[in-house]
Amino acid sequence: MSDGKPPTFWQKLFGRAGDVARSDEGAAKEEPPPPPPPPPPPPPPPRPAAVPPPQTKAVAEFVQAPAGQAMALLEANLCGAMFSGAGEALAFLGALGGARLAARAVCRVGPQGRVWVEAAAPPEKAAMLARLAGGRAFTGLVAGAGEEPTLGEPRAWVAMLPDGKPMPPRILLPQGPSRTVLVTGRDVERLERTSWSAAPLPSLLESTSLRAERARARSEVVAVVPPELARWVVGRCLALGLVISLVPAEQRGLLDAEEGTGVVWMRVHAPKGVVPASWIARLADLPGVVVAYAAGGDARLFVDARCDAPAWAPFFAAFLGRDEVWVLGAVDVGHARLRLLGEMVSGGSLVTLPDHAAAPIEREATAARLPAPIQVELVHDGRAARIDAVLLDADELAWARQWLLRLPAGDSVVLAFGGERHLLLAAEETASRVPFGVSLSRIGPGAIYIEQGLGFFPAMPPEARRRAFGPKEGELVVVTRGGSFVFRIDSLAPAWAAWIAEPPPMHPEPFGEATQKFAEIERRARADEARAAARKLPIEFDVQDGEVDVGRLREQATRALAAGSLARAAQLYERIGDLRAAAQLYERAARGE
Repeated sequence: MSDGKPPTFWQKLFGRAGDVARSDEGAAKEEPPPPPPPPPPPPPPPRPAAVPPPQTKAVAEFVQAPAGQAMALLEANLCGAMFSGAGEALAFLGALGGARLAARAVCRVGPQGRVWVEAAAPPEKAAMLARLAGGRAFTGLVAGAGEEPTLGEPRAWVAMLPDGKPMPPRILLPQGPSRTVLVTGRDVERLERTSWSAAPLPSLLESTSLRAERARARSEVVAVVPPELARWVVGRCLALGLVISLVPAEQRGLLDAEEGTGVVWMRVHAPKGVVPASWIARLADLPGVVVAYAAGGDARLFVDARCDAPAWAPFFAAFLGRDEVWVLGAVDVGHARLRLLGEMVSGGSLVTLPDHAAAPIEREATAARLPAPIQVELVHDGRAARIDAVLLDADELAWARQWLLRLPAGDSVVLAFGGERHLLLAAEETASRVPFGVSLSRIGPGAIYIEQGLGFFPAMPPEARRRAFGPKEGELVVVTRGGSFVFRIDSLAPAWAAWIAEPPPMHPEPFGEATQKFAEIERRARADEARAAARKLPIEFDVQDGEVDVGRLREQATRALAAGSLARAAQLYERIGDLRAAAQLYERAARGE
């Protein structure tokens, strides 16, 4: 720029850049570098560690041992689980028994119904079953590697992880010489003996209830029967073609230690097919009778036929004694255990069936020579028939009084009283629900009834039955294995006549003069209304459309039903408004019964 020439564009550009660069270098040389940061203060000295409490030999060995040896102390053949209720605990025990992992267990019940279970089972396998049952699994600390654990002893327990391994504790395991301690990471729970009492298996079962279910047909059932009803039950089972065996037994509650009561243990099965559900339900309605089915293959645990078996029941028998059978009953009967007193005996060897019917066929003498009269036998008939009536003895009549009081039978059930036997008839299905007596079916013609499950051999057509048994007008004939009985249809009375008492004595009070005058005025007013209504009626009305005597028509319908006149009985029931009974009788009459 000293030569006086103006600077070019490039000179201006580079000259300025050089000036800027030189100015930056000058500034950088003039500014001193920043001082280094001060060093951090030294950390405070550590506090002296607290002296740990004295540890037991097992806890000290676990803390001081290497990781592998410490886990070996926990991975012993010992598993524990905590559950919120007895149902979950029983499910866990049933799973252990079904998997054959354990046959011994110790249980405790604590506050809020929680249940602690200890079992001699591999913890990595039992932990999965505990989680499936809704519990938390633990593994116990044993005295040393390879030691055999003892159930129920105080010890420290460590929670299990989902992969089946113990959760490493984040604290020193607490000393527990007199209590059970559960450790989950840093959480500790102590099971004090004062609040966690021992709970044997029967007490867990007593605290559970079964879910009700309708009785179903099964290939085999068992029954706990009082001795007073054993003979009747055996006879009815044989009449239905069922195979039955029985043995005396002693029944006690699950928690009872005193001597039990005597009962009869019966096994009932069908040689072909199943035991009908109707018979199972009827048998279960008998007083003091419990009908059950096997919940497992070894037939030591049974469940009431009116209930659904819990999921754990099929596997729970592994924890039961070999000399007892347990029956889990419904709420009205409860659970029980039985001890069988002998060997099973076939029911067929205890009952002798009659060879001949009570009334053989009689033929009138004719000029031609006829063969000897045919002896008709009562044999088993496998065909299902409707139960129309029930034959009762004196004791069963007393039972019927108590049983009918629970049903809204009204006038639909009638009784025919005899000397030693009594007959119960019903237009609906009430007769089929009576759990005692001899069930009868009407075979006709007319009023001929036969014991259910039996038939004649040789077969007798209707005319032959009429000639053989020949009920007269107003009579009803009943044919059973024990004989034939004749009842008068006129003796039929409503069922409530069996328990109604004599009315208390009544003393009519004399009417005063004012009362007599009011009564006379009311009588005249009603007479005037009746005459006015008669004048307004243009034609004579049908008497069936007016007021009817319901009691008289019901009595006529009952007699017609007992005599076998189904259509006439249906018409009478229809007139009194019992449309259900009328519809059933019309249907039976259409089928030609």
